[in-house]
Amino acid sequence: MTKTIVTLAAVLGLSTAAYAADPAPAPSMMDMIDLAFVTDTEYNIDTEKAQTEFGVEAGVAGFSLAAKPTMDWDASDITNIGFKAQYDLDVMDRLTVSPYGEYNVDKDFAEVSKIVGVKTKFKF
Repeated sequence: MTKTIVTLAAVLGLSTAAYAADPAPAPSMMDMIDLAFVTDTEYNIDTEKAQTEFGVEAGVAGFSLAAKPTMDWDASDITNIGFKAQYDLDVMDRLTVSPYGEYNVDKDFAEVSKIVGVKTKFKF
């Protein structure tokens, strides 16, 4: 009787190993990069002008880069091109501090402004 139980346990143990899942494949580089096309359209009631900021944002491990031109719909022209770098630092579970830098140029790539700042985000 003991031999039967031991044999049955061994057979079941060996047969369940055959049903184990294959290891997951390693993620590719594109799986680790957050890539997005973003837009922001606004209409200023005082100046009666419409514009759209659009572009590409890419991020990995809290660090993000963006390039966003601004289209002035009244002039049908690009008025600004903004380049931005930002790092999101999770200080606590609900608090994120994000230092960033922006570099803005006009359509001829002449420098318009350089901006350095810090954003904070507190989640409730």
